[in-house]
Amino acid sequence: MAHRVSPEAQSGSVRLSSPPGRSHTSLKPSCICAPSTVSVVRASPRETDDGLVSCEGDTNTEEEKKKKKVVLVDFEPVSSPAAAARYHTVVLTVTCSMGRYPNITAPSGTGTEVKGRLHSRGFHVSLSRVCGEDAQLRSSCCHSQKSAAMDSFDGLTPRETVERVSSSLGCSPTSAQVASFLDKHDKLRHLREKFLVPKIADLPPSDLSLVDGTKDCIYLVGNSLGLQPKMARKYLDEELDKWAKMGVHGHTEGFRPWAWAENTLEDLMAHTVGAKPEEVALMNGLTVNLHLLLLSFYKPTAARHKILLEDKAFPSDHYAVESQIRLRGFDPEQSMLLLSPRPGEETLRTEDILEAIAKEGDSIAVVMFSGVQYYTGQLFNMAAITEAGHRNGCYVGFDCAHAAGNVELKLHDWGVDFACWCSYKYLNSGAGGIAGAFVHEKHKFSIQPGLLGWWGHDLKTRFQMKNEMELQPGVSGFRLSNQPILLVCPLQASLEVFNMTTMQELRKKSYLLTGYLEFLIQHYYTKDPAEPHKPPGVACDMREPSVLRVAPVPLYNSFSDVHRFIETLGSALAASSQ
Repeated sequence: MAHRVSPEAQSGSVRLSSPPGRSHTSLKPSCICAPSTVSVVRASPRETDDGLVSCEGDTNTEEEKKKKKVVLVDFEPVSSPAAAARYHTVVLTVTCSMGRYPNITAPSGTGTEVKGRLHSRGFHVSLSRVCGEDAQLRSSCCHSQKSAAMDSFDGLTPRETVERVSSSLGCSPTSAQVASFLDKHDKLRHLREKFLVPKIADLPPSDLSLVDGTKDCIYLVGNSLGLQPKMARKYLDEELDKWAKMGVHGHTEGFRPWAWAENTLEDLMAHTVGAKPEEVALMNGLTVNLHLLLLSFYKPTAARHKILLEDKAFPSDHYAVESQIRLRGFDPEQSMLLLSPRPGEETLRTEDILEAIAKEGDSIAVVMFSGVQYYTGQLFNMAAITEAGHRNGCYVGFDCAHAAGNVELKLHDWGVDFACWCSYKYLNSGAGGIAGAFVHEKHKFSIQPGLLGWWGHDLKTRFQMKNEMELQPGVSGFRLSNQPILLVCPLQASLEVFNMTTMQELRKKSYLLTGYLEFLIQHYYTKDPAEPHKPPGVACDMREPSVLRVAPVPLYNSFSDVHRFIETLGSALAASSQ
């Protein structure tokens, strides 16, 4: 598990969290700035109550601060290998009176020695460790001047940002220079390095007479399947190796004991969806979880038996709701309330959703919507829908398949009753990855699962085999069986990357990235083509009857990806019209 550490407010303090004692070579960030006044810090690690391996140090005297010296941080291995092994990523920040260091070298050795020169502008360094291998040091934020450049666009629409950038550069708003500028000043661009981007030559089909097969493809299909995190293979190999060497003992030994490996990720997942860790469970697939949740939250009566959902909901949601209604002896024709956009419109207006809840509220048992509509991309006002549902006595749940890892969620604060999501789209866990479920803590003791399994039993007495259920409270009681460790590993690799930033920062980039795409499409294409064509060298997907779904993902897509896509799309359309 990764742990994200924020820089301390005091001048000259340092905090580290990581499996210590690894060797590190060839650690060279890209930015070099002028030196400034610094002090020397030395610290030894300790293990805190929560298992975090950390160390803190104080600056030297004010006299020392006036001297030009290098920063020296060193630490020795911690005595607890189990605690150390849990942390594979460290965010290391040294803050002094004049700023943070950018020019870092770290020679190999039994411990770690990090030396660098400070400068007067803020800088942030991320040190990613690979257990048993050399570490890799990358700058995790741009120079503060670059951050300031992007912050100056806060409050502007994407169109206004593009136009302001092009004006400052003296170029057209559609110029590739605009994309290059936005990429250069993107605080999250280093996260792309954490993923494997397919090469054009490996995409089926690719006509290599038209495109350079050695280049990275333009991957704009994270809404269907996210890219593979680079650490996924390592974590999978670790568990396969443990299985080979330890057999059944892998259930309770190693970095990720199989019997509760998913539990170690639930705090990271909870942070991503705006929940408390005890409100989140990683288990099963999305539709299985939706069925389990509806079994408990959908309690129809003769007067209140309807489920409200959007028309054209994802088929799996539609089928699940339909079958749950039939299971309780009701007719979907009468109990399934489907809400469509107004004639001539493609998305639902929030006021129409709220009006439907108010009008039909006395007969609605559950309001069940998507967080983000899979076909139109509409982000629903989940807070307003939840409030309206509760005001009318309804339970409110959401399918967050296209929302989790994509938009900022506040499931707990909004008071959402239940939610579920897959993890292979924006959460990058791989096809068929382990899914997530949420039950608000207010239902901790009032809502119980309709189906029971061994894994819902309290862990402290689970293996006593008394066949007397001691149900875990809340969503944990919905667990049925142990989770596949090989599905846990890639999810861990992805959530560690999410933990290097915040959903607020990702959403901020996503808004500009998608707005830039929309700006270019509106500039070049006033009408949708009658027949969409997948451009060569581009990974995207199609939906009937004539829709190309294009989804730039802020974790790994760049503004140049978007510009390349528009250029490639134009070439493909021109070729198809000849």
